[in-house]
Amino acid sequence: MFHTWRSYFRRASVCFTAGAVVIGAQKSQTKMISVVACESVDQPKLPVQDGLVLFQYAPCPFCNKVRIFMDYHCIPYSKVEVEPLRKKQLSWSEYKKVPVLLVNGEQINDSSVILSRLQKMMKAESNAHYREISEEEQTWISWVDNHLIHLLPSNIYRTFRESVESFDYLLDSSFEFSTKEKVMARYSGAVIMYMLCKFRLNKKYGIKDPRQDIYTAVDSFVTALGDRSFMSGTYKPGAADLAVFAAINSLEGLRSFQDVMENTAVTAWYQRTKAAVGLSTGKYVQFYELSSYSSSV
Repeated sequence: MFHTWRSYFRRASVCFTAGAVVIGAQKSQTKMISVVACESVDQPKLPVQDGLVLFQYAPCPFCNKVRIFMDYHCIPYSKVEVEPLRKKQLSWSEYKKVPVLLVNGEQINDSSVILSRLQKMMKAESNAHYREISEEEQTWISWVDNHLIHLLPSNIYRTFRESVESFDYLLDSSFEFSTKEKVMARYSGAVIMYMLCKFRLNKKYGIKDPRQDIYTAVDSFVTALGDRSFMSGTYKPGAADLAVFAAINSLEGLRSFQDVMENTAVTAWYQRTKAAVGLSTGKYVQFYELSSYSSSV
């Protein structure tokens, strides 16, 4: 019994510390990928293939940043959902965090590094969407990583009731859990994340009133936006717009999202950006569709 509860506590800490939940995947199309076997017979195989493959956990806001960037720039890719406890889809990798992106078989870790690589690829390929990131935009991108994302967990799990509601939504919209797993994760996870935010994360990040703090943060972005349609200063969203949008978008489906829409001036910009991003260019695939990842050929 102790082992069972420890496993679910671990699941909760792994799955939900990031503190964001995103709406289920949209229907999309992408190019088929070719598969090339890995030569090693001593280690789990690295899926080596043409194209882009994103290993992700859907509720993770850092994964959301990468997905939205590729969706907006019409970059075709495949998505592999990583089971958050055993992480068997990453059995071939020593790095066990998400997101992980494979670029023609080359592994790239960390959302910021991935986005930098994608920018370079777009520039090299003279992608029509490519544009240099301004100093102002870079400031707001850093603001998302260093401030806005830290406000998400405290708002998602602000009260015990909201914490339970969030777990219900998350468990239904991401990885397929068994009924037993859902029941145990729902209550154990809700308690853990409510307590973690209330007594640790809020103190660590100086959060006194989660809702008011996120309202203030979001409105500071809108104020900086001014009369511009997008932070890019053009009629198209830029990298900063996409980063801020990804963070707020990870709240969709939750009470906190509706509260942000109703109590800040961000709605018009958010809807413009959402329309510009459009449907996903990624296609969900199972890991076994990419390659055989057993330790022997």
